[in-house]
Amino acid sequence: VWVPEMASKDLLSCVHTEDYPNKFISGRINEEQRRTTGCPWSKGIVRCCRYETGGTVLAAQVAQQRGLACSTAGGTHHAFPSYGSGCCLLSHLAAAAKYLMSNSSSKRRILIVDLDVHLFYDGACPPPVRCRQMLPAFPAVTK
Repeated sequence: VWVPEMASKDLLSCVHTEDYPNKFISGRINEEQRRTTGCPWSKGIVRCCRYETGGTVLAAQVAQQRGLACSTAGGTHHAFPSYGSGCCLLSHLAAAAKYLMSNSSSKRRILIVDLDVHLFYDGACPPPVRCRQMLPAFPAVTK
């Protein structure tokens, strides 16, 4: 068992706009942004999201070293560079990918497979499983 560190503002700013992590951490999110995320702001949510992101980065590092790892705190990866979305306030997957791409000596490519099901999001029936490409929303990850 590994214990993650809280994700720093610098790490978050690698995939989010410089302004968004500052606003998110300090609670300067406007009402429209709160509605978009579907979550009220609190210090506890900020702490949870930052540790979740730190845990995903740590799991990615351990997987790179040992071949396999898991973080049980993931799944909130629908945030965009300048705002949260769908109960997701930070994009921990984009942060972990950017961290590995910036700090790995191997410079290997990283594949993120998103297999979650969005039940009843825009229709009467749930879709089976969707595989989506998220990188266009995060240009910092593709550089």
